[in-house]
Amino acid sequence: MSIEVKDIKAAAEEAIAPIKEQFKELNSQLEKQKGEFEAMVKDKADTKSLNDMQADLTKTASALEAAKGQLDRLEGRMEQGEGKKQEGGLMHALKSQVFTDANIPNIKSGQKMSFENIDVKAVSDMTTGYSATAGLLDIFANVESGIAKAPKAKPTVLDFIRTGTTNNEILKWVIKTLTEGGIGQTAEGVKFNQVSYKWDKEQAIAKKTTGYSKISKEHLDGDLPFALTETIAEMSEDFLIQLGTQILLGNNAGENHNGVYTQAPAFAKQTGVGTLTGVTMRDVLEHAYLQVRVAGKGSFRPNAVLMNPVDVTKLKTLKDSTGQYIMPLYLSNTGFDVNGIPIVEDDNMAAGNFLMGDFTKYGLFVYRNLSIQTYEQNEDDALKDYLTIAGSLRAISRLKTPEIPAFVKGTFSTAITALQA
Repeated sequence: MSIEVKDIKAAAEEAIAPIKEQFKELNSQLEKQKGEFEAMVKDKADTKSLNDMQADLTKTASALEAAKGQLDRLEGRMEQGEGKKQEGGLMHALKSQVFTDANIPNIKSGQKMSFENIDVKAVSDMTTGYSATAGLLDIFANVESGIAKAPKAKPTVLDFIRTGTTNNEILKWVIKTLTEGGIGQTAEGVKFNQVSYKWDKEQAIAKKTTGYSKISKEHLDGDLPFALTETIAEMSEDFLIQLGTQILLGNNAGENHNGVYTQAPAFAKQTGVGTLTGVTMRDVLEHAYLQVRVAGKGSFRPNAVLMNPVDVTKLKTLKDSTGQYIMPLYLSNTGFDVNGIPIVEDDNMAAGNFLMGDFTKYGLFVYRNLSIQTYEQNEDDALKDYLTIAGSLRAISRLKTPEIPAFVKGTFSTAITALQA
């Protein structure tokens, strides 16, 4: 007993017709929502509106994905193979799993057969990408939101220095350079003690930080329309990282800032310390604090010590000659500290080095805030259908000469040698 192929096709078409209609309606709805969302992004709609539309897109996409899954299971295709037509996914599955010689009598008697367990390879993957300002959201596939990217070494120095703004590209300040004579005790009828002071001016000028990127309009209109938003976000983050790196390590050449580490005095054993034995990294930090304390006569109060994470781990795992851990660092509400000074991991510090100081003495003043603009007429952008995204900021950094001793830098190995000499 057999059944005609045309009957199989008719049964299949009857089964999938409602799902096809549902798929068509959902696809139209999705395309409409996509257009609305793109318009909202270009018009810079508020975050809540974008998030609400993103939720609607996700909901529609989920329904579309479910309908697609049903079609994938029920709809096959005819493939060309070596000069003859071969039955595609559903046709082969129906004849081999449902319309078998054993099942045909049951089918003709009116018994319903289940199609749900037929596993048919999908005709094609619908993976057209889409986006939201929060990150990549592919609404045609189960893709997590957000963008995975390599971590960046973010300078921590900006968390401890003084920051502000200025309305002039040149910042000046007055310092006292000399005291001659002095105040003293005087007997009756004796000439007063004479004292005189000398002052001078110092200044710093604004330094410029810049960057630009080019994106093709096809790139924005195609699979990655989120690229403009993400590029601006990435550039903003990179500007902050560059500025922080400059504040820490800038060499003051040209448009480079004069960084804290560049200006900090080198570690030196203080008078009266004598020769020490068994010096550890912790001893070095204690004596670094002493150096700042002596230089500032108590006026400088270090508020951080920056170290590479490798050295922080070494410091926390120091052992004595018997293999016993040396008394651990103090643990405060800000983390580990030594002599009340927070120990801060900074990946921009080279392993083996440290920088301690009263970072409030270093100032960063923004003259022109970060501005990121898009242009269509830069160079040959118009001919290549490109957008140029360019950003810049100008800021003044300064460390007043009398306050330079509020910092101390060094290499642990060199400092240990000096303390044991």
